[in-house]
Amino acid sequence: MPLRAILNQKDVFSYEFDEDSWNQLKASYKQETLMMPCCDNKAIPKISKLNNYFFAHARRSGCTSAPETFEHIFLKTLIAKIARSLGWDVTTEKIGETPEGERWIADVFCIKGKAKIAFEIQWSPQTETEFKRRQEKYIASGVRTAWLYKLRRNQDYLPAVYEIPAFGIQIKSDSGKMSVPQFDLPIDEFVRGMLEGKLKWRPKQNEELIGKLITDYNQCWRCKRRTRVILGIGIYDKEGINLSYLYFHGDEISVPKFILQHLNNSELAKNSIAPIKPRYSNTMQEAYLSNGCFHCDAIQGQWFLRYAWVDAVYAESKKTIMDFSFINGHKNLRVEGKWYFGKEPSRSFR
Repeated sequence: MPLRAILNQKDVFSYEFDEDSWNQLKASYKQETLMMPCCDNKAIPKISKLNNYFFAHARRSGCTSAPETFEHIFLKTLIAKIARSLGWDVTTEKIGETPEGERWIADVFCIKGKAKIAFEIQWSPQTETEFKRRQEKYIASGVRTAWLYKLRRNQDYLPAVYEIPAFGIQIKSDSGKMSVPQFDLPIDEFVRGMLEGKLKWRPKQNEELIGKLITDYNQCWRCKRRTRVILGIGIYDKEGINLSYLYFHGDEISVPKFILQHLNNSELAKNSIAPIKPRYSNTMQEAYLSNGCFHCDAIQGQWFLRYAWVDAVYAESKKTIMDFSFINGHKNLRVEGKWYFGKEPSRSFR
């Protein structure tokens, strides 16, 4: 059920009509040449159960286009109106081809300058293979894509990768309104923000990132003096968005080795931090790269650090010092990317 029809050989879009002009079209369409863009059938102007205008086939014979739900029509109308209000050129049911001649049809196609975005509303279940197959056509055509996918109770698959930008849609039971649970946003706010550039994948492979030491003070068990220790690292992008935290003794990578790849012990000493080096732990019965007391070099064990780390990260009392840059994916550290809306990372949709 398209939002586009051909009137006297020109495209017309249902979302551009107000109530009066739509009623005029309904009253006169039999006298006009109003045709469906998908076939040679005549078009009929109608109103959906969600009060959106659309065009229907006078006869469906010979047309292979699939019928759409009222929710599908609602989303197409919403996206088209928001895009137009932001200065995008909009075409619904846009037909295009890859350089190899493979055909695609975008629900809503938006252009502004060199930017091209195709919105695909997927209200029926779709497999991972089908997502990839259809997405590859848009990639080959140089078109960015946003998939709006209806989430189900037993969700089978929703892409969470940069190559397939897919975002779940739920209808809230209390209000009946559509939302994007990955960011806990109403659908209109999400679409508007996306078109305004608020939606970004952070970070990308080989992107330059910033590491910052997260430190705290501890009373040394041996000399009883106050000494500074490294709890972990905060990872940020160039826009200052926090991407990750890495505990000094975490399991993901050797954080002490990573720090020494970018900061030497002489630099640490300038901030009253003892050298990172192997020290023997009577508790662990082994030597490992550790924090030490700046005054007497006694090992500052893992147990204190773990509790202080949890307090620092979850109580948001992080004290960061000594910025250093590194390339994501190099030197054994790769920060996995995810979608961010502004400063907020995407959440699990389950």
